[in-house]
Amino acid sequence: MAASAIYYMVFGALTVAGGVLGWVRARSAASLVAGLASGALLIGAGWLASGGKRAGDWIAAVGSALLLVRFGPAWARGKAMPGAPMTMMSVLGLVVAAWVLSGG
Repeated sequence: MAASAIYYMVFGALTVAGGVLGWVRARSAASLVAGLASGALLIGAGWLASGGKRAGDWIAAVGSALLLVRFGPAWARGKAMPGAPMTMMSVLGLVVAAWVLSGG
């Protein structure tokens, strides 16, 4: 399995875990739904990428970009949790997807 596919799946699992944690700590239904949806998207992208499908890398790139748009500004405003880890994982997801899609 390609390292990119593994990264997408781990990123997805951590995103799901973050959504569940948001539900447990703050009873935030929005965190739960968003975490489950975006995590499932990333895990699905990893599954597709593991089969050599470029669509998986495109899906991971779009998902990472959307998460960056959501969490980057939150971190910039000083909300380190979950802003910092989600921003860093999103940027890394974009870098990994761009590298794979460019033929790297």
